[in-house]
Amino acid sequence: DKFPCLGLAYRAGNLGGTAPAILNAANEAAVARFLEQSIAFSDIPRVIAAVLDEAEIKQKPTLDDVIAADAWARKAALRILAEWDGAVSEAASATLSNGASAGLTAAADAAKEKTGKR
Repeated sequence: DKFPCLGLAYRAGNLGGTAPAILNAANEAAVARFLEQSIAFSDIPRVIAAVLDEAEIKQKPTLDDVIAADAWARKAALRILAEWDGAVSEAASATLSNGASAGLTAAADAAKEKTGKR
């Protein structure tokens, strides 16, 4: 898929309710991390998709519902990114405790998982 975020935008639009606000908040959180050079550009749609997958979409939301969904999505995106960082950090720790060969294999597996290239 050449433009994965476009597909996610259509998905959020079709879901309706709070989904577009959730998509936007997750996107803003992911883009901020990309601009900090903490994640790859290709991670942005992965973060958005993960947040949308976890979201409880409220149909016919009030303004307060949209604001709450936005706040939840930003926190969810940061939590997901922290979990990915933790997986990579755990693999790097394995390098020290299990020897270089086992640790490098674990680090490579974690990196593949993070990028979705298993």
